[in-house]
Amino acid sequence: MPKLFGRRATAIAMAMTFGVLATLASQSGAQCVQPYCPSNGPTATTGNATNITSTSATVTGTVDGFGLSTEYYFEYGTSPTTFMATTPVQTTTSSSAIPVSANIPNLNPNTTYYFQLVAQNSNGYAAGGVNSFPTSSPTTPPSPPKESPTAVTNSATAVGKFHATLQIGRAHV
Repeated sequence: MPKLFGRRATAIAMAMTFGVLATLASQSGAQCVQPYCPSNGPTATTGNATNITSTSATVTGTVDGFGLSTEYYFEYGTSPTTFMATTPVQTTTSSSAIPVSANIPNLNPNTTYYFQLVAQNSNGYAAGGVNSFPTSSPTTPPSPPKESPTAVTNSATAVGKFHATLQIGRAHV
């Protein structure tokens, strides 16, 4: 390996040292000072589904955009490898991990759905792990009780050996 001398060698050695230290600090979760930090893309951590009904659910997670304008959304579908829909895109400029959520409407009852959180900013793209939830059975409201039909009969008049006159009352259905 050739030996380096002078200011250029010192600058290269310092850049290498700070680059290694910044990478180690970043990997350990420690804060590092710009410009010696590597360019951090966003992080996206998929959370759980809450408020699950037969036709909707709320999905959660955390996003860290490291202070950059970061767009995020949830992908979802009935396959753990192919997502057929997304929630509306939202934006954050937070410099730390923040909780995020989105409502997913118009789901099918008795179906397992898979979802993941996705984040993107000028430094990169991140997708959280895949999580799942089952929608519940639809609830059928109880039917109102049905009233039994009733009939009112009155006494017969002019009763004879072979005839009678019957009085008809009101029927309630």
